[in-house]
Amino acid sequence: MGKRADGRGSEGALRPLTCELSCLHRADGSALWKSGSTHVMAAVYGPLAPQNMTKEKEHSIVSILIKSGKTGQATLESEWVEFLANVLSSCIDRSMYPRTVVEVVLQIIQADGSLLSCLLHEIGRAHV
Repeated sequence: MGKRADGRGSEGALRPLTCELSCLHRADGSALWKSGSTHVMAAVYGPLAPQNMTKEKEHSIVSILIKSGKTGQATLESEWVEFLANVLSSCIDRSMYPRTVVEVVLQIIQADGSLLSCLLHEIGRAHV
């Protein structure tokens, strides 16, 4: 069988994976995740005091922001934001941080497939 455009064989070869931790200095946690030609950067801030006091809860709120620079993906990205916030909320003991916000900013640097899985890996690597 032939090879794919990215050089992998067509028999289930995985994309090469790399991760660089603490790559941003102003974030509380950060990571750069690469899966083949798909690159995603994550920055975690918080827990922080909410800017809008009406959002205060008895536990922390997880806020996800995806920056892609592309238009026309708003519906898909909003579904991803909801999914990723639910996943991350179930991984954090949010009762330890009442009335705060944990903000995760995901920057899509380059997308070449498997983007949602990269975003999911990225939030786990950014030391949330």
